[in-house]
Amino acid sequence: MTRPSGIASTTQSTLARVLLVDDEQAILDGLRRQLRTKFDITTALGGEEALRIMGSTPPFAVVMSDMRMPRMDGVGFLTAVREKYPDTVRLLLTGQTDMQSTIDAINLGQIHRFLMKPCPASAIEAVLRDAAELHRKTISERDLVKAAQAVVKGRDDATVTTVSESELGHVEGLQGQESTQAPRHRSLEQRLAEARATGSLSGQGH
Repeated sequence: MTRPSGIASTTQSTLARVLLVDDEQAILDGLRRQLRTKFDITTALGGEEALRIMGSTPPFAVVMSDMRMPRMDGVGFLTAVREKYPDTVRLLLTGQTDMQSTIDAINLGQIHRFLMKPCPASAIEAVLRDAAELHRKTISERDLVKAAQAVVKGRDDATVTTVSESELGHVEGLQGQESTQAPRHRSLEQRLAEARATGSLSGQGH
């Protein structure tokens, strides 16, 4: 894994995180030199190493992979990225003219864009910027949805709490009434018992 050099960490934190994947170190070094002031660049030699990096570092906004690589080609790698890290925008850089491979990458990896080699640095930068902006919007919209759901849930919880307090007050009121009425019932029973004992209850002589 290669990290960008010569950029302060405070500056890197404001840049979109981009992972470049290729099986040729020279290509990765060239791309890093061209893009390191525009993005927070990480590079990986092949798909397997890229997946290890993605599993142990903060999320990447964009990943751009070469198509033809040993052990794991671009289609296999980008498909794995889609399954494990669906928010990461996926790009394919290929020198192949095999249309079927490109179709597979689009269908299976659901890539955002693909670029044909050789590709000018300016074109790569433009595509990366577009992909990073797409990622930013996707995350922002999802955060807004979560915030809205939290507000709705908070209102629902407040309503339940209010209703519960109202119901509790009603129950307590009924309990209060029972407690004030109970002595009256006991007093009446006592008076009846006393009347029987003294023979003053109506009908005692029959």
